[in-house]
Amino acid sequence: MILHGYWRSGTSYRTRIALNLKGVEYRQAALDLRTGAQKSDAYLRLNPQGLVPALETDDGLVLTQSPAILEWLEETHPEPPLLPRDAAGRAQVRAMAAVIGCDIHPLNNLRVLKAVRGLGADQAGVDAWAGQWIIDGFTALEALVV
Repeated sequence: MILHGYWRSGTSYRTRIALNLKGVEYRQAALDLRTGAQKSDAYLRLNPQGLVPALETDDGLVLTQSPAILEWLEETHPEPPLLPRDAAGRAQVRAMAAVIGCDIHPLNNLRVLKAVRGLGADQAGVDAWAGQWIIDGFTALEALVV
């Protein structure tokens, strides 16, 4: 397996964590998002969205988007489980993952922060933008964890 990712990417990081927890062997193919490597013709043929991570399986399947990769890993490598065994526990974990994956991360990733700068925000404005969504998201997570 080959995991295409970026070392600073939260989505790539959570995918690496899951692969390692499951004991799945893989190679890493690093893409430097700061230089636009994810927009190369070769990578866009692999992942037309031009985002990381992408996981190439040994049989040629290409999986994109970390939630889909994590679910595939859970289904194909069930031990050790990433999710609690009970339905309520799984729902709680999925809700926490959604806070991160839907409410915090996308609003603070490189392409969104570049867009905020492109709208005229200076660094203080970009920091305020990112900080607001991080604070709101982690405030919700703290409440969900207890």
